Amino acid sequence: MLKDIGVSWAIVGHSEHRKIFQQSDFDIGCKVKNSLDNGMNVILCVGECSIERLTGKTHKVTTDMLEAVTKWIRPEDWNRIVICYEPVWIHGVEGGKRVNPVDAQEACINIRDWVRRVVHPELGKQIRVIYGGEVNSEEAERFIR
Repeated sequence: MLKDIGVSWAIVGHSEHRKIFQQSDFDIGCKVKNSLDNGMNVILCVGECSIERLTGKTHKVTTDMLEAVTKWIRPEDWNRIVICYEPVWIHGVEGGKRVNPVDAQEACINIRDWVRRVVHPELGKQIRVIYGGEVNSEEAERFIR
């Protein structure tokens, strides 16, 4: 139905859906596959909660989330995916905190490196990895560098 009205992108794995609707990695994998199979592009959200952040598990959590859906993605479909680093602790469920641009950049670099090592070296250079958290007008420039 979404495709019929011109929607071409699906956001899958958003933190609020993972937490509030208790979507599992299996659920998210199915949604990614279904979206791709039906001609949609996918923005795949991955990110850690506050306790995971405080205990230094950001990289493990994000790569575990990616690993869980990799089996649902055909090699030729990776070019239709954008990976969005979306830390849970900055909004919605846990909200109210700000991410340092350097930390967001580091998380995105780690995600890109995982894609390069696990999926394909060239894809690691090409895939779009974005930051999906809150940014205000004063700090926006620091996030686009």
